Amino acid sequence: MTNQQLTIGDFRSQVNVLISTLIEFCDTFNIDLFSDKYLFHPDNKKLENRRLVTVDFFGTFMPFESQLMEYQKDKYSLKSAEIIAHKTGIDMQEVKKYLENEKQNFNGSDFQNFTDDGKMNDDSQVKAISSYRIAKEIQSKQLKDTIFRNSNQNKLINL
Repeated sequence: MTNQQLTIGDFRSQVNVLISTLIEFCDTFNIDLFSDKYLFHPDNKKLENRRLVTVDFFGTFMPFESQLMEYQKDKYSLKSAEIIAHKTGIDMQEVKKYLENEKQNFNGSDFQNFTDDGKMNDDSQVKAISSYRIAKEIQSKQLKDTIFRNSNQNKLINL
């Protein structure tokens, strides 16, 4: 692969994942996919099979083959809040609360067996979102809540 131009399609022929999975995986794990380290013309945010990539792209992402496959499998599989909590180490009540709040952002068929008022029960399942993405969103919200709570406490202490 030394003197040839490498593409997303070349990568995908070796690692059978959707382009959207690659993008979401990078976003979830804070990898700047759209940098000149990985892509030629990184300002162009359109990824397709013929898009040219750098040798570093292959060197970075090939070792993540099994993680990319796991991410994609998890994203498109139905899973309960209990499975998500077990897989990510996030409290199950936090997972339920997140999914209930985000339900309106997904297709109805991606959420199964929710109650009429949009609550999760033991039979509820979701797909089209990765457990790892859910964990990132919950942790990010917890961090934001923590800094706001701490900054508000500091305001009270300094009065």
